[in-house]
This record gives sequence, C-alpha cells and structure tokens, in this order.
Amino acid sequence: MHPAVADALDRWNAAHPWSHNDRYARWRDALAPGGTLVVVGSCREATPAEVRECVARVLPGARVRRRLFWRWTLVHRASAAGVR
Repeated sequence: MHPAVADALDRWNAAHPWSHNDRYARWRDALAPGGTLVVVGSCREATPAEVRECVARVLPGARVRRRLFWRWTLVHRASAAGVR
C-alpha cells in the first residue's frame, strides 16, 4: 500500500497488541490526512488500558474501548494537516 492513500482502514487483530506496533505504524502511514483507522482486536490477556499504553507512541490520541468478552476496538483519526 502506498503511503497516505486511504481515507479509511478497518483491520482485525487477533494477537497481542503489543507485538504489532510496526503494523500499526504502517496502517497509520497509509491514512490520508483526515483518514480513520479502526481495529477490532481479540486478546484475552490484554485489557483496554494495556492496549492504550502499547499503541500510545505509534497512535497518539487513539481511542480504545472494551467490547463484549475479550474484544476491544481502537479508533485513530489522522490529523487533517497530515501531521503524524
């Protein structure tokens, strides 16, 4: 995928969130200015707070919420100015 070409990306992450910061960075870089990244994760060992802490460096301001059972969602909006 070429950098900054997607207005929206949706992804499923069934592994530990802390092992994929490079993946989150690639997805972030693929977003066009003002674009949105949505990740639905499933990991019994990670709480939303742990996910938030793990992605804070790569996706500052990302919103992480707990969902049913062990699922969580992460929403990150790229700045409209394209600043990462």
